[in-house]
Amino acid sequence: MKIGIVLCTYNGERYLAEQLDSIFAQERLPDEVLVQDDGSSDGTLGILDSYAAKAPFPLNVVRNPQNLGFVRNFELAVTRCRADVIAMSDQDDCWRRDKLKNFEEIFRADRRIGVLFSDAEMVDECLAPLGYRLLQALMVSDSDLERIHRSDFLPVLLRRNICPGATMAFRAERRSHMLPIPEGAYHDEWIALIAAVFDELGSCPDPLIRYRQHAANLLPLRPEGALERIRKALRPIGYKEDLRRLNVIEQLHERVRALGCRPEVLAEVKGKLDHVRMRTSLPSSRLHRLRPVIRELASGRYAKYSSWRGAVRDLVIPR
Repeated sequence: MKIGIVLCTYNGERYLAEQLDSIFAQERLPDEVLVQDDGSSDGTLGILDSYAAKAPFPLNVVRNPQNLGFVRNFELAVTRCRADVIAMSDQDDCWRRDKLKNFEEIFRADRRIGVLFSDAEMVDECLAPLGYRLLQALMVSDSDLERIHRSDFLPVLLRRNICPGATMAFRAERRSHMLPIPEGAYHDEWIALIAAVFDELGSCPDPLIRYRQHAANLLPLRPEGALERIRKALRPIGYKEDLRRLNVIEQLHERVRALGCRPEVLAEVKGKLDHVRMRTSLPSSRLHRLRPVIRELASGRYAKYSSWRGAVRDLVIPR
């Protein structure tokens, strides 16, 4: 089994060397590292060139002629990697020395697994532990943790993504199902959903990376109290996210139907799609929203596909 790493960079000079050091220190070294830079204007390319010159494995640096954005950059990079298993890497984290070794053992032990993710230790800018892990930061409930333990991922992922790309790896042979990534979808969100639909998603409970939290994070994570979660749910930006998510689930339903997933799984995706369509089509009048929201609550679909906070937000935020 050949394992490759896809590392996408963009103006990452501040933390990049530490991430590369953690890759060079792996107990099971990668067979290939492909770095795709998305038009950096800082010292990123110089760092990459210096590490490529001393790498004990092929380290290839590809420079995009124009900025593609992080999703399209990852999408293009994974098509260029020739390994059997592709591990995705951010430019600002650090990997535990046994990450690739653990992933290889899990992939070898279970041929069913096409996509694998791990937990992560949350750390600050200086890699000091913050005292909690990724799934804790995402406020994953006990019931969802039990589903994860049973490898019953689809109900969890239809509500929200819990699999950041920095913790993920997948078998290259599954690329034909995953690509292209629909416009508006995040690459990790999409890959995890496709894998969950076909029962090909696996998880490692160990925190195999140190997930650095800093001001420039695309996805800053920390535990939130109940009041903060309610306040966040009531922000108008939540409606824009619902519209984005609607597009993702529409594309997911279309893709997996074409690929021929099991009828009961397709029905689950359709249930989520109907729920999001209802939420995004509510009238501007708060009074006129009351009946459809109550009906959706009574059906149990808020509990199944979003949350009671989503119902409160649907009743009060302006449209």
